Amino acid sequence: MTPGAGTAETASLTSESRPWGGFFRWQLDALRARRRNPRPDVRFGIVPHALARPRASPGELRVTWVGHATVLLQTADANL
Repeated sequence: MTPGAGTAETASLTSESRPWGGFFRWQLDALRARRRNPRPDVRFGIVPHALARPRASPGELRVTWVGHATVLLQTADANL
C-alpha cells in the first residue's frame, strides 16, 4: 500500500490538484440529462409583415421622434 493512501491528506491533495473537476462533472451531468430528455422540437411560424411605408403628402413634412437623439423626417419624396 502506498504511504498516505486512504487518508484525509490524500483526499485533500486530490481535490486541490483538480479544482475544475466539480465544474466538468456538473457540465457532463447536464449533457447526459439533455441526451436522456431532449427538448421538444419547437418551430415558429412565419408571419407576413403588414407594415405600410408611410409617406407624407406632397407639401407636407412629418417628423417622428424615434428615440433618444434620433428623428425621422418624411417628405413626399424621401425618408431621412
